[in-house]
Amino acid sequence: MTFNPGDDVIVNFQGAECPGEVVLVYRSSGFILTRIHIDPEIDFGGVSPRLDPEPLVCVREENVTHA
Repeated sequence: MTFNPGDDVIVNFQGAECPGEVVLVYRSSGFILTRIHIDPEIDFGGVSPRLDPEPLVCVREENVTHA
């Protein structure tokens, strides 16, 4: 799949599927920088209290699908 900045996507982050948007694609490394919208009810472990409601996360391309 090809992703471009601005694409609406679903990101598998820490085992949870989160809606988001592509910010930047690192084609040579296979990573994608996304801004995700997390559900405040999801437990991400010890990092949960420090997570912004719309964090930027960099994930491997296989963890991203088009919305």
